[in-house]
Amino acid sequence: MTIGRNRYRCTPGHRARTLTAAAWLAVAVGIAALAGLAATAAVAPDAAADAKVAETLFKSGKQAYSKGDYAGAITYFQKAIEEDTTLLEASWWCAAAQEKLGDKGAALTTYREFLALVSGKPAATKEELRLKALAEKSVESLAAGEKESKKLEDAFVGNLMQFAKDNFVRDPGVALKALAQILAVRPDHSEALKLREKLGGGAADGPSGASSGGASEKGAAGPATGPFREVKSWKDFLEEQTIKSNVITYDGKVMTVETKGGSLIRNDSPLDFGTSYAYEMEFRVMTTFERGWLTGLAFAYDKEATFWSAHVMAGRVELAYMRSPSAHDIVGEFDMPPLEMESWHRFGIIVNGPAVELWLDGKKVISGRHPDGKDLAGEIGIFHQRCRTERRVFRAGKVD
Repeated sequence: MTIGRNRYRCTPGHRARTLTAAAWLAVAVGIAALAGLAATAAVAPDAAADAKVAETLFKSGKQAYSKGDYAGAITYFQKAIEEDTTLLEASWWCAAAQEKLGDKGAALTTYREFLALVSGKPAATKEELRLKALAEKSVESLAAGEKESKKLEDAFVGNLMQFAKDNFVRDPGVALKALAQILAVRPDHSEALKLREKLGGGAADGPSGASSGGASEKGAAGPATGPFREVKSWKDFLEEQTIKSNVITYDGKVMTVETKGGSLIRNDSPLDFGTSYAYEMEFRVMTTFERGWLTGLAFAYDKEATFWSAHVMAGRVELAYMRSPSAHDIVGEFDMPPLEMESWHRFGIIVNGPAVELWLDGKKVISGRHPDGKDLAGEIGIFHQRCRTERRVFRAGKVD
């Protein structure tokens, strides 16, 4: 059983990456070189056909834009660019549509891409030059907003850092929660990483607590945070090496799980904690074998062989209701920056009857309920796909 979905890389919600000035220069130089080659070469029949398709898509995009369907317009413009990379106007229109949708980060990046492309073209058309002037004004305006957002983020991080320091001795658990919020925004914040290590929340050798020493350095697990602190009695699956499988190995108190496909791992003796329980792990991803990897907690496995999965993926957390080996519903999802490899993260669920909460690094990221109102009772286990992970906390306990 595997979970996966296809998504366009350029959509209104896409998080675009900002290139450095050197990278923009390289893009412009490369485009200029390609344009020079194109000027001396005959246009192939396939290229001419692609250009016609691109022009049709471009016109459809402008029509969608004029009707206010900015999401549909973006799809048309991106497909037009895929068909004909020399159709530079489509990049400007794509950026304009992203800006209309309020996705200012993506719009700023796309405007900059357009400016780099036009600057690298030996002889821009009159329309491209007109759009270039408009793009420059848009970049100036959006960049100003980006700077203001950066100031607000700096203030947010600074206040949280001071709060964590103030509670370092008085309430370490609260301090760790503040540090988790800082590192969710700034994974490489050195001061927060060092303070987290002093509190026992992970190594500070790299981003998000990544250990520079590799898999052999297990480190110490951090204390429970949030509602997990209220659990009075835990069943420690690592201490007892409870769950056995041919895809699981133990090295002291660290469990390694490695699967090339999708696997639901259950214990020989069913593990059932009733209708109100906490289930958590502290894990890190060591190797991924292909796209679509995930690691997580399986729960509420019943006699009909349906179960629920709370799992972490490259840039997302998902809550899924697995109705059958070939059908599942995504009940909730939370998008986030991609996880750093070999970084420790705390992940768990709190179940109360038909309701469930998913927590990642001290923050509640998803709330969900059984669609039929049934209690989420049943066996618990592991759901794991296309990766090798380590767990240094793995336990469950009843919630009063």
